[in-house]
Amino acid sequence: IETSHIWLVETLMLQEKRQDLELLLHRNLPGTAHSIEQTLQRNISGHRHQSTLWLLTVLQEFQVIMTIQSIRRMIAKALLSAGAIKLAYEFSIQSIKLNPQDGVSAYVALQTAIELVDDDRILEAADINLNLRTPDSRINHAAIISACFRKQKIPLAIDAMERYRMKMNESSHRLRIGYPFHILKDWEATLDAIETTPEKYRKLPQIKLIEASAYARLGDADRAIDACNEISDPVEFLC
Repeated sequence: IETSHIWLVETLMLQEKRQDLELLLHRNLPGTAHSIEQTLQRNISGHRHQSTLWLLTVLQEFQVIMTIQSIRRMIAKALLSAGAIKLAYEFSIQSIKLNPQDGVSAYVALQTAIELVDDDRILEAADINLNLRTPDSRINHAAIISACFRKQKIPLAIDAMERYRMKMNESSHRLRIGYPFHILKDWEATLDAIETTPEKYRKLPQIKLIEASAYARLGDADRAIDACNEISDPVEFLC
């Protein structure tokens, strides 16, 4: 029954039979919500963006359906996938207002804000994500930190770089180490930042080059050479 229900919703969508789909939705049969979610997921997987947008124009008339959190989450993801970035952001934010612990919508809000390169929206979405009980492990900390710097929220950037140090990726650690090196020109603080960086990132050629340069500027040629000798990338080593 479940499979046939999904097939029916998907077929009516693909054939754009709006009246028939509306009649089905009005009947509110068991499994309707699941069928809608699965259809939207198939649209995302199959890059059927026009079908997604058509289906959403039908669903918007059914406010009861919109109260179902799992459907709101899928709609947020589908809007992002379809390229309706601003709409995906606004929809996600409204969904979060209904459930402040909606991690899926929160993550979509952050991703859309990053795609829009809108620092105010990035910081708003970041605040929501980082205050969840269980934030998404894929959070783009580098984008959040960059937005803090662009908005001149330096203490906030520094706090984020230290607070989430063990969860950050390569880009985030390059920002964390680059700040004392390029902006503050504090060589000892640069080395301290490198020292507290997880081992797998400390070995990266870009980080090793900064480490060597910091030692050189402190007048420690031996350690600068040692750092250079640890560079594994032949191109970076030649530089």
